[in-house]
Amino acid sequence: MTITPESPSSRSAKGSFGPNAWLVDDMYDRFLQDPTSVAASWREFFV
Repeated sequence: MTITPESPSSRSAKGSFGPNAWLVDDMYDRFLQDPTSVAASWREFFV
């Protein structure tokens, strides 16, 4: 497992998205591997 620092957006997402935070975390992990694997709106969020 690779440990990467969290972006400010992903840290705040955990509080903002409640029980769906796991989904945002999953999308962020995919974004780190391949930014084009998530929707453009999420790419903007994670930058």
